[in-house]
Amino acid sequence: METETEFDDIFRLYYSQLFVYALQLINDEEECYDIVNSAYECVWSNFKGLDRSTVRAFLYASVKNKCIDYLRHRDVHNQYVEFCQKQHEEDVDAEDASLDLDYRIVCIRELMQHLPSATKQILEACYIEEKKYREVAEEMNISVSTVKKHLMRALSMLREKIAKK
Repeated sequence: METETEFDDIFRLYYSQLFVYALQLINDEEECYDIVNSAYECVWSNFKGLDRSTVRAFLYASVKNKCIDYLRHRDVHNQYVEFCQKQHEEDVDAEDASLDLDYRIVCIRELMQHLPSATKQILEACYIEEKKYREVAEEMNISVSTVKKHLMRALSMLREKIAKK
């Protein structure tokens, strides 16, 4: 019974001081209650073998170490959350880019079906076969400026179609 009374006296004497100390270190009231209570649990489980003159130092060291552990755990947790958010954003961006690319390919295929044959032929030669404007002009017996006009018309139509998305 004397042990319990002595422990109660130590509890009342240091609890609020330890709570304020923990609060200065981690600034989270709920966690401070848990940390201080955990330090007292440790004292209680070792109370018989504990030197009474070092109880205060033991409690403060215990609270400090538990606060440090909490902060480390919180940092690791925050880094993990940040990593997961970044991964999610990258996945969403990649998915959006893929959907956008798929849509553009569909638009290009549709547009290619409705282009006049000369414009379609020029567009395929310049962008699919990667020929230079001069090569296409010579092959089709037209001027380079005519090649450019056909391409500008086709690209303009494509931009309009994609913009309507």
